[in-house]
Amino acid sequence: MKGRLTKKEKAIVIADIINVYNQAIAKKRLAKSSHNNDYFSKDDHELIFTIEQALRNCSKETRLIIKNDFIYKQEKDWYLDYFSKSTYYRYQNSAMDEFINCLNI
Repeated sequence: MKGRLTKKEKAIVIADIINVYNQAIAKKRLAKSSHNNDYFSKDDHELIFTIEQALRNCSKETRLIIKNDFIYKQEKDWYLDYFSKSTYYRYQNSAMDEFINCLNI
């Protein structure tokens, strides 16, 4: 992605990507439970693989933040079990940068 994004813009981009990822996961589950692969396309498979590969290539802290903030949508203060508030906010911005970089966008 060219140019600098604000923290809010990065969060919107990641949330949109994760929303499509979650839809692909839901299609995969539906296809598996119904034994009908018509629900699940090659594009869905590639998207899931790409997101999961990007997460594997990220640091442990980034994975924790991206999963809890965007994928699992945990409670607002979930991070207090792992980080102080100031450390979390510092890590959050760099986690979004790292995840976007791992996606090569």
